[in-house]
Amino acid sequence: MADFSSKLYNIALTTILFQRANHILKTHHTFWFNDDCKTATKDRKKALHKVKTSLTTENIEKYKIIRAKTRCAIKCAKRRSWQSFVSKINSRTSIKKVWAMVQKLAGKYHSWDIPHLEVNNNKITDIQDIISNELAQTFSDNSSSHNYSARFQSFRSQAETQHLRFKSNNNESYNNLFSIEKLTDAISKAHDTAVGPDDIHYQMLKHLPNEACMNQDAGS
Repeated sequence: MADFSSKLYNIALTTILFQRANHILKTHHTFWFNDDCKTATKDRKKALHKVKTSLTTENIEKYKIIRAKTRCAIKCAKRRSWQSFVSKINSRTSIKKVWAMVQKLAGKYHSWDIPHLEVNNNKITDIQDIISNELAQTFSDNSSSHNYSARFQSFRSQAETQHLRFKSNNNESYNNLFSIEKLTDAISKAHDTAVGPDDIHYQMLKHLPNEACMNQDAGS
């Protein structure tokens, strides 16, 4: 498995634009901003520059016309994006997803950066080290066994003294060999979450050819 992950990672480095998590990746949140919008905004910028350098009636009129066309292009792009999204909505679509789409079309985004952490009226600003350690310590304290009730502590102590007798012939369903169909179905349903320590993204696995999946399945 380690050899498979290493080969897949090296292929990704040589064939696609691959950014590690510690690099800053520039993203465009305005997904509806298509080529028409890009061209229109460039033309509007050029027309505005002409107005600033040469304030004539002709340049002003041209700028107003191009500005109106740009507004129309952006409005149409937003409308098409919304129509495309609405056409995919079904009974299983969550309200959260719909509302998130509305906010994206409106250009509203939230920043989740933590500028500082306040603990006992003291502000901690070292995000890389102190804030992370402080959060980890707080989570550890909250989930500590010291927070258990006396009744649960007593029950836990008794339960832990009991010897578990588990005999298996390894014929349980979760020990059965899985087929290539189950593998591809599981990969297709996987969400595009952040990569793990191996830096292998789900999109890489989803675009693997069937031969690679079958070889990996046989190797498992």
